[in-house]
Amino acid sequence: MALVTDKVPEGYLREMRQLMMDISNGDATWSNANDIRKKYGLPSLTIDTIRRGALLYSEFNASGWVNEPVNKNIPTKNTTTLDSNGVRTSEKFVALSEDELTDKTALLKAHGYNPVQFELLNAKNSIWQQGDGKGGLKNLYSSRITVKPTDCGLDLEELRKYFEGFKSPRKTEHIRGDISNKPNVVFFSHLDVHFGRISQPYETGVEYNMEIARQNMLSTTKKMIDSVYWNNVEKIVYMVGNDYFNSSFTGYTTSQSHMQDNEGTFNTIFKKGTEALIEVIDMLSRVAQVEVVFVSRNHRRFEDFTLMQIIEAYYRNVEEVKIDASPFPRKYIRVGKTLLGLTHGSDEKDRINGLMQTEAKEDWGQTSYHYWLCGHLHHNDWALRENYGVSVFTLSAMTKMDNWTTKSGYTMADAGCIAFVFDYDKGLSDIKFYYV
Repeated sequence: MALVTDKVPEGYLREMRQLMMDISNGDATWSNANDIRKKYGLPSLTIDTIRRGALLYSEFNASGWVNEPVNKNIPTKNTTTLDSNGVRTSEKFVALSEDELTDKTALLKAHGYNPVQFELLNAKNSIWQQGDGKGGLKNLYSSRITVKPTDCGLDLEELRKYFEGFKSPRKTEHIRGDISNKPNVVFFSHLDVHFGRISQPYETGVEYNMEIARQNMLSTTKKMIDSVYWNNVEKIVYMVGNDYFNSSFTGYTTSQSHMQDNEGTFNTIFKKGTEALIEVIDMLSRVAQVEVVFVSRNHRRFEDFTLMQIIEAYYRNVEEVKIDASPFPRKYIRVGKTLLGLTHGSDEKDRINGLMQTEAKEDWGQTSYHYWLCGHLHHNDWALRENYGVSVFTLSAMTKMDNWTTKSGYTMADAGCIAFVFDYDKGLSDIKFYYV
């Protein structure tokens, strides 16, 4: 700014201009104006007179105050902070109108937040001037907002449109024969898929994204189907959940508010993840009856449960597919003389040794073989920790590493999945591992 004045002290004008900026920022009030006027020997006025701006305009105009674009390029401001509860603070320069500065949706979009997924808690804007390239100035605003994830960032309208394409009732084309009097049950699962996770080779040494996750699910399912002798299989028990999605509907965090590396919006992740799961279940239903069992996990409780409600509705008229979408964290499956316990394994710790005996007393007393099948730790544990008459298998994960797991050194486990074959009379008869 260049200032030429012979009527009003230059220092007064500069202090008044700064005062107006401070008032705009919320750091001062108009009550300070008379202190400045007194300092420069000017008479005191009512606050209303000063605040209306007519007097100030005449003083600035009479002084010969000239705007010069001496600071055409305002440095880019774009900072974001995040606390443990998912609350975010964003600060950046925005080119918005005065009306838009009071519009919550406009502010959220200007800062790059989806208004469906985030709620505006507070906003603070201060004016900046930038050269317009024509010798004048244009107004920009330094905008600071605080937001938090909404209770549900899922775009329900987008999901509604997506599910309009679903056909119901649906039927599967069978390639299997008679399923009566078949003694074996195949347990199969895709644990810890973390659908939506993204990993880049230059950061983690591996590549992982939604399409790779889908292809891994389909390829291992095909390998399993090709390797099992289906003539003596009654049904497939397919375990779902166990961190199927990588993060929440809101804030891209786990249930414990840990930030995750995600690919795309959650609407896209949810849509593609649902499609991939349906593809797998359809493949399985072509060779045997399928019992889909939901087991909740630690990354995404609500999201995985929502997925299973949709899957249950989708297959409601398909006789070959039965869905257990209950949110109970542990499930028990009776296979002749074998009792299977299914759980994610993140919460029970050593208590798992006594849970089957107390939660499934009747089946426990009528069976000879007892197994826990767990996820969570992302690796195979073939030590078979047998305690209190129960053998515990820890199963591998389908996912590849992300930045956090790579940094922490969790890179030694083989990604893949396992199929168990249980004989009605003899218990566990075969184990098959399929690498991705």
